[in-house]
Amino acid sequence: MPITALLQSACISESKIIENHVGISVDYNKIKKPLENLLLFHTDGSHEFHDDFLPSLTKKPSPKCCDGLVFYINTENPQYPLTICFIELKGKNVDEAVEQVLDTYDPIRTYLKAAGISESKIKWKAVIISSRGCSQNKDMAVKRLMDKFNRNKENNVLYNVAKSKTFTITDFITA
Repeated sequence: MPITALLQSACISESKIIENHVGISVDYNKIKKPLENLLLFHTDGSHEFHDDFLPSLTKKPSPKCCDGLVFYINTENPQYPLTICFIELKGKNVDEAVEQVLDTYDPIRTYLKAAGISESKIKWKAVIISSRGCSQNKDMAVKRLMDKFNRNKENNVLYNVAKSKTFTITDFITA
């Protein structure tokens, strides 16, 4: 089962993912257990995710994927009990970052839909953190994500040029 493979291969106990000299972190102390739970996955760092899990969903031999995923569950929020956030850490190629997010989003969305999980109960989010500024097409590239992820005037896309090595995303995920 693909979700079991995801849990076994990419779920990490650390609170951060670092790639391309930039990273994200989550503050587990802000999560109100047992009503909330947050799982962080380092997908691009997982051989099993990249070579087994994602190809089983896309039917492509070597699909591109984003660097990380966050599954956030909030049992107190009946409207959106599940948030799935796609994370890409890039040097400066924002167009490629958007492609990697979308190449991961599409098969996961399709899989969850086929499993009978109502998409209306999922809040989809995306985070792109750049270490070296932005490409010329940054606004157009980020708009593609906003068109896909923003609904009901929510801001579900975060793009940032890192001023420090690690950017904390807990408040963005839980909002």
